[in-house]
Amino acid sequence: MSGRSVIAEIVEREPDSSPKNLVGHEAEITLPNCNRSRLPNGSVMWAEPDPKGAGARSAGPYETANAVDVTPEPAAQQAGEGGPSIAADLATSATPAVRKESLARDVVTEKFIGGEAASKTKSIPSPSTDAHIHSQTRLVSEHATPVIGRIEAIAILAKARSCLHNEDVARLVRKDTPASHKTLADYVKKCRQVDAEIETLAEPWGEPLLVVMCRHAPKKQTFASIRAALKWRSLQQLRDCLEKQDVLRRAAMDPVGWLRAVQDVRTAAHELELVLELNCENCLQLSDQKPRASRSKKKLLSLLKEGWQDRFLLVNESSPRYRLAGVLLRHCGLRPVELQNGVELKLTALGIQVQIVGGKVRPTAGQPHRSFILRADLLPEWFVKEVDVCGVLRVIAQPDALRAHLARLTEAVVGLTRKPQVTTDQKLVLSAYVFRHSIVTELREAGWDSEDIASVIGESAAATVRWYGTRSRTNARTPKTVALMRDSIQVARPVRSVDRSGLGDVLRAKSIKRATVKLLRP
Repeated sequence: MSGRSVIAEIVEREPDSSPKNLVGHEAEITLPNCNRSRLPNGSVMWAEPDPKGAGARSAGPYETANAVDVTPEPAAQQAGEGGPSIAADLATSATPAVRKESLARDVVTEKFIGGEAASKTKSIPSPSTDAHIHSQTRLVSEHATPVIGRIEAIAILAKARSCLHNEDVARLVRKDTPASHKTLADYVKKCRQVDAEIETLAEPWGEPLLVVMCRHAPKKQTFASIRAALKWRSLQQLRDCLEKQDVLRRAAMDPVGWLRAVQDVRTAAHELELVLELNCENCLQLSDQKPRASRSKKKLLSLLKEGWQDRFLLVNESSPRYRLAGVLLRHCGLRPVELQNGVELKLTALGIQVQIVGGKVRPTAGQPHRSFILRADLLPEWFVKEVDVCGVLRVIAQPDALRAHLARLTEAVVGLTRKPQVTTDQKLVLSAYVFRHSIVTELREAGWDSEDIASVIGESAAATVRWYGTRSRTNARTPKTVALMRDSIQVARPVRSVDRSGLGDVLRAKSIKRATVKLLRP
């Protein structure tokens, strides 16, 4: 069996009224929990040759060439592919060796998805006499792996609880919040995807999970999201297994069942260790691949010329449903979910006051609400008049419908403003996040600091702004003015400043490096 040890055990069964019909049923072989295939029907076979055995048959796909029949009754031994068959007018067949998900039981556990596990238990007939049990014990005792002891079980549980404790402490340090329903649904989807990919592996060159994750290593963000989903599932499995063994331990009615539950804990802890050891850089080296560039929306800005935002406003003005939302996208950089929540507009003496209910808000991230004023003289006249007539105007747009609307306008907007000399494999399609990156770029070029930009786009940390917009554009003109009024910004939470500790050391190291390069130049 490819050098793997064979685990054998005795399974107690209920008395049977026909003891002669149980020839060859008592001994079963459990393969390691690393192979999904099943042995063909036939005799129960040892992987090691037995000179006293009889009954030749060809070895199965996971058996050694010298495998020998260990069916105890001579009447059931017969040469041929089928193993024990009809002998002495008595129909007998041996139980095939099968893989078991955990030691000392025959339970098929379905894939764990969403923190729930369903088990299906097969009923196994029992031997009829104590003598037969003794005979089978003699046959398998030399090869069987003993059940874990109590001391080893306590060590396994302590290690598993320590692992969970370390993860909980790390979450507290990071100030993580519980995952939303949308995030959990995405985790379930990604776990199913990984399980499906593992099932399709024919001859993996290593651990199946590692092989599959190496496929996603070139895309760093995809790799990280899938690893997070697998980590979430492994943690849930380990917690459930620990709870199950706690129940059995308190009941103190089934010591063997408790040890089996501890085996499940060890399996779940091992799976969690595999997930925690996954590293994108290591997977790239193992698979000899190179990382791929991210497909961020901000990269689409390099495909557009100056003035494409104004052209969008002209094209979008003919849409009675989305023309108000288009103006807000262009000057405020709203998230789609924020337009779904509703944005209130009100005309004041200084301009149009914008009230936004934040999206992607958590206790440690995002702005629950924010407001600022847009200069009326830099907005379309029809927009100011419509707000003035309504007094307080509420703009709402559904994300999916808005996404489709922007995609329809893409060709009309960027058809004449696309840069033909720039090539990319990313399709140019307008979206709310293209405008979001655009407004951050304009504010940065206008001289705004990261704290004020973070307040405009609804972030609670200035460091987050570095993910938005571009640093510089070729032949870009710094806008003389922007519609946003900086001193009118109000946010629900103070924006955390960028941590610049150690920046001086970095700058000094760079200056030394530049000076060294100049000296070494011929």
